[in-house]
Amino acid sequence: MQYAEFEEAKYEKFQTQLLNKDNHQFRCDFLENVRDTNKFLEYMMLIDKIDGEILPIFQERFTEDEFKDMRRILEQTIYKSWQNLDPAIACRASFWAWTTISHIKEGQIESHYLASNAKVTGKVRIDEVLLSDNPDKIERAIREILRNFSGVIERGNRTVYVDCIFGRAWWRSYTANIISMESNDNVSEIHELFSHNQKTHWAEFVSLVISRNSVLGDSSIRSAVVSCLLAIKNDIGDKKFYDGFAKKLSTIQRMIGVKQALQELGVMDINQLKDEFNKDIISKLF
Repeated sequence: MQYAEFEEAKYEKFQTQLLNKDNHQFRCDFLENVRDTNKFLEYMMLIDKIDGEILPIFQERFTEDEFKDMRRILEQTIYKSWQNLDPAIACRASFWAWTTISHIKEGQIESHYLASNAKVTGKVRIDEVLLSDNPDKIERAIREILRNFSGVIERGNRTVYVDCIFGRAWWRSYTANIISMESNDNVSEIHELFSHNQKTHWAEFVSLVISRNSVLGDSSIRSAVVSCLLAIKNDIGDKKFYDGFAKKLSTIQRMIGVKQALQELGVMDINQLKDEFNKDIISKLF
């Protein structure tokens, strides 16, 4: 199915121009337009678009806080509306940019939400940045907007999965559902594991799970690891489980890589993998 999206090469060129510090006025004009929803819609319509189906518009109107710090149950609800989306499409920034634009156009979100951070609203931040005329502050604001809007198109960058607000909601729920089907673990508990500390732990999972070069990119191994982690989390409690979690996750990947080199994990079913990982890896780290 062909979904509506910005023409990928044109949208990438647009991002490249925005991220070029020499284009000072172009960058300031962009921020001015983000501040005003109607102007932003007109501004973005100048980029060529590919016609196609549009994902169902989520009917709940978001506040600024709800959009930037989306609740887990809301992410899961959004995913149910979009669950038939092809992952090959869901990895494209140009697609999520159009999805976000569609929600702005329908009044579900305002464009200035994209610039907000933990300290100030989007409008206040844009005003402060433009008043300062500081290139570094302009750079940070633009990158924040692009990350939230669609993800940043850069080689090796995974911000579509981690930073794009709608993209992250879909990928986190999609991954949780796939693992749940393979492991029979509760999908909400898997999603909670992924969304603990909002983006931080999800980013750690993405760096290990999404990459095809990672041993955890293998579906059965990934599901077995997550299932083992859920079991130990329920056993020892959140405080002890999340202490040094990023380092533990990296160690798990390394130890599984060593094990994979010594024995063929691919021929094992998920229960055999869980037994192997619990015995030789998980129990030694937690």
